[in-house]
Amino acid sequence: MKVFNLTLLLMLISSCGGEIIDPNQNSEKNPQEVTLVRQQQLTKRYDCYGNLISSKLETINSVSKKYEIKPKEIENVWSFNASNGSEIRGSLTNNTGVFTIDMAPTLLNIRVYSGMNEIRYEFRYCDDQRQRTIQNGDGTSRTETYCANIPTTKEHGSIFINVTYKVEIIPGNRQIRRSAEACRNP
Repeated sequence: MKVFNLTLLLMLISSCGGEIIDPNQNSEKNPQEVTLVRQQQLTKRYDCYGNLISSKLETINSVSKKYEIKPKEIENVWSFNASNGSEIRGSLTNNTGVFTIDMAPTLLNIRVYSGMNEIRYEFRYCDDQRQRTIQNGDGTSRTETYCANIPTTKEHGSIFINVTYKVEIIPGNRQIRRSAEACRNP
């Protein structure tokens, strides 16, 4: 059940569209420009008794940006990877390479820094895709597509993203109090 939920979550995250980057129009002299804005606000947290337990600036938004790269050849495309040199991320969704950049290190995103960032990418292709039936533990079955040979890299390259990073302080404060149910069932 947990594996299914994680798979479903990853599919939902991957299915959202991103900004398309055309590698033919992108270079170090003509990079993709992006401004990532971290919004912070004074956040006051209270315990179950109404006592203030924390009062500090907290990030209240996601500081990430999703991108898509379309392969030159769609037939037999099998997988997609994107890398900043140390982290390999990305997925293939509807025959499109998808990856997300972020200012912080995360499990699914590629960490970027202010200034110029080179992201290397590759599409791998499988010329021998087959299907097999998998028996589930509950007696049902499902069909799975697999690559019968070793996928080969037929397309690879680099795209450049020039990141401007800003911090924006949101006026006022947020107050976070535990619900009565959460206080009854800690």
